[in-house]
Amino acid sequence: MDFRIRLKVLLMALLIIVLNSDAQTESTRGISKTFGDLIVFTECEPVNEYEVLDEINITSLPASLMSRPPVNYVDVRNLYIRAVNKMNLSADGIIFTLNKSGVSSAVIISFIDNSIANDTSIVSINRGLYCFVDSEPIDSFKKLGPVINKLNLYNVPFKIAREGFLKRCNKQFPKAQGVVFNFKLNAPNSANAIEFN
Repeated sequence: MDFRIRLKVLLMALLIIVLNSDAQTESTRGISKTFGDLIVFTECEPVNEYEVLDEINITSLPASLMSRPPVNYVDVRNLYIRAVNKMNLSADGIIFTLNKSGVSSAVIISFIDNSIANDTSIVSINRGLYCFVDSEPIDSFKKLGPVINKLNLYNVPFKIAREGFLKRCNKQFPKAQGVVFNFKLNAPNSANAIEFN
């Protein structure tokens, strides 16, 4: 008898774990923003199947595209979008790969099936928080408030800005499950802590 009770408890615990992991997976989905004709995937991966058309990085871009060296995330994102548009590849989207100083490369993609919405993505987790960059959560959520970062975080590389906001969010909003970032050109970046409903 004792063995059967333990087995039931173990099975119930496994069922709860599976149900919780399914719920958590669903809240990692986001809708990526479109800039021009390109869907931008930063800190996330497209859900739908795609074909890689090309890969670019800062060193492979022609000097004529750069009026000045890109400093922050928005500079680099806009530079890569201009480069993709000049390449005329009939691209649907661009997936950014990041390094410590910012964007190190971008994969240019074309979706296999364009009859469906292709802007859904699986969002990455950093410091225990879902990071929504150029995207919004699909699931309903409530804003806990703006993340107050004491550093003036603009015109700094992406990862420095992101890490500053995430560290501060964990202290300021311990119950937060994600952060929605708003990176701006030549203005302070901002972020909102969120909790899923």
